[in-house]
Amino acid sequence: MSTDTSERLISQQTAEAYNQSGAPLIIRGGLVYDGSGSLPYIADLLLHEGRIKDIGQIEGPRAAWVIDAGGQCVTPGFIDAHRHADFAVFTDETCSETLLAQGITSMIVGNCGMSAAPIGGVNQESWYTYIEPCLGKPAHTDRVESFDAYLHALDQLKLPIHTGAMVGMGTVLASVRGFDDHAWTAAERSQVSCLLLQALDAGAIGISCGLMYRPEMFASSEDYIQMLKPAAAYGRPLTCHMRSEGDGLLRSVQEVIDIAKKADLSLNISHFKVFGKSNWQRTLPKAIDLIDKARQDGQDITVDFYPYDSGSTTLLTLIPPVCMKAALEQTLEFLSSRTGTELLRREIMRKNPDWDNMVESIGWDRVIISSVITEKNRGCLGRSLTDITADGHDEDETACLIRLLCEEKGRVAVIVRSMSQEDVDRVALLPYASVISDSLYGAPDHPHPRLNGAFPRIWQELVLKRKLLTPQQAIHKMTSLPAKRYGLTGRGLLQIDKQADVVIFDPSKLSDRATYDNPREKAAGIDKVLTDGQIVWNKGKRFKGACASMIRAR
Repeated sequence: MSTDTSERLISQQTAEAYNQSGAPLIIRGGLVYDGSGSLPYIADLLLHEGRIKDIGQIEGPRAAWVIDAGGQCVTPGFIDAHRHADFAVFTDETCSETLLAQGITSMIVGNCGMSAAPIGGVNQESWYTYIEPCLGKPAHTDRVESFDAYLHALDQLKLPIHTGAMVGMGTVLASVRGFDDHAWTAAERSQVSCLLLQALDAGAIGISCGLMYRPEMFASSEDYIQMLKPAAAYGRPLTCHMRSEGDGLLRSVQEVIDIAKKADLSLNISHFKVFGKSNWQRTLPKAIDLIDKARQDGQDITVDFYPYDSGSTTLLTLIPPVCMKAALEQTLEFLSSRTGTELLRREIMRKNPDWDNMVESIGWDRVIISSVITEKNRGCLGRSLTDITADGHDEDETACLIRLLCEEKGRVAVIVRSMSQEDVDRVALLPYASVISDSLYGAPDHPHPRLNGAFPRIWQELVLKRKLLTPQQAIHKMTSLPAKRYGLTGRGLLQIDKQADVVIFDPSKLSDRATYDNPREKAAGIDKVLTDGQIVWNKGKRFKGACASMIRAR
């Protein structure tokens, strides 16, 4: 095959022509990382009809198109199994470009107990308001009540990214009874189980929990076991944002291990980490020991992580449970009262064995405002609560916290500089730890840099710069490991008859450019991305005509 033929794929016009042709495609002479964790090798790939037809030294048929991948890495498409893009895919024009620029070809939404459905009626608006700092604001047309309707709406989008969704326990619990904190009855538990099974029947990839968030924090371990047991027959994973990732980490790890074991579900611990200065480099090894013992005893347990020493969540998570009321409006009214303010001042500076006190464990200066909804407070973006208080408008950080929550009606997202790099590295080295971004979409102006940079950062920081992972280990953690965890059959590996999701990049150029000061910069270095054999990204340009598939579990 001549060089002229390979040149035809450089321009947007010829790439579109290939996508429409239905002809075979040869990816010639790249360094192939097949996703298994094995050593790479130089080979050609033959793609046709959405699948990998051959691997080796391939003499192309006359009708074949060619990509010259000499000197570049050829890998499976990256899989981000933890992205809060449930609403963003409907309204954010740059959502797909952000993913493709990182080499991501598949994503899973509905994480941390927060899914777009099933919820309707009187509880829908209050739930959507509560999760807005994480998922962003839904458009009117995105407000569906059933999980099947949500998947159908996704299917109509013709996205360039394969997309699957988990059903969130928080959404289901809120659907059944809002944010009420009374004990769960047997009838209510049964109603929750029924909604979960309906979502699994519709094609939910798994079930996610956010035990530190309302209303899930009001449910006991036994509640979860009883609600989840009927789902065991589907064989799909339970993913858990634990009750505590700080002082209560060990109790929380043991809790989710026990829930999964007694409900007979496989388990993935979401964004596995530990925060709080007093826990750094001390508590995590003990948590890993608990997981390793359970795995040795036969439990199917994995974890995931993002390559940053800071996380992102809602400002409401800083409020101690004793200061929370059933409804958000009641909570804000109470906090703004003299009694509520004084109670918050006392509680927010002391340790609480049953709740992660972020302020006490890391300090006000490590809590950075990343999203607000009013123009009035846009000057707070990218600044810590300590810096904002220093402006002199508030008596202290507690007053500043209350003012922002009240003025923004609770819809504030924050970046928390809460972890140590040594602990992040320890998780990255676990053979059962896969890579995620945990991207939030409630902060369009000042998001966490992981939104745009998590996957290239693995390559640039952990592989090239610090050599913590080998290239094949890193690729494995971004491809076949999450594919296996979530049952994405046919994806995550470059093998004959697998789906042709392929990423091509120069190993010296792949890098993240998003920083905490400039988090909107897209990643660099991805040359081409193909989903099901179609070119969806070519030298920094997305092709809107090519689309991927909705992932429904069966």
